[in-house]
Amino acid sequence: MVTWQSLSEQAEQLSCRDRLLLIWQLVRSLGRRSAPVQPPTTGGSFFDQIAPWVGVGDGPEDLSTNPAYLEGYGEPRSKLIAPLDRDHQS
Repeated sequence: MVTWQSLSEQAEQLSCRDRLLLIWQLVRSLGRRSAPVQPPTTGGSFFDQIAPWVGVGDGPEDLSTNPAYLEGYGEPRSKLIAPLDRDHQS
């Protein structure tokens, strides 16, 4: 009986190139065995499909409801860095 342990021990004896080739062959073999991907059978847009879950969660509608989140938004970078530099000077 072939086990993962025995396969692993055999693979350790292979060169790096041969190990990569073995992995590539395993991946291709598994890919051929997997179920074919079928397009969705439901029509409509993405939003139509997720509509039942829209608004289910609790929380703010937008991060901009927190004024601290927007602090410094739209300001030039130099104005934002200068106060930080002053705070860290001894």
